[in-house]
Amino acid sequence: NLLACCKRFGIETITEAQAEAYLKEDIKVAELAISKLVKVDLTPQQQTALTSLVFNIGAGNFKRSKALKELNN
Repeated sequence: NLLACCKRFGIETITEAQAEAYLKEDIKVAELAISKLVKVDLTPQQQTALTSLVFNIGAGNFKRSKALKELNN
């Protein structure tokens, strides 16, 4: 989480470029989790929706979710 990261390091503000870099990094983490955990083919729209979900709930929560179990069945 960006806010927790910034508070941990005592950073009060970040640049727009830094925010974009952090966002891209977080999206990559979500996409990597999906590629490792999802065992079925996804449409581009499904991939986008799952990326948003994993970004918001976290990869660990997604790994334990009923949504993932149902998706892979």
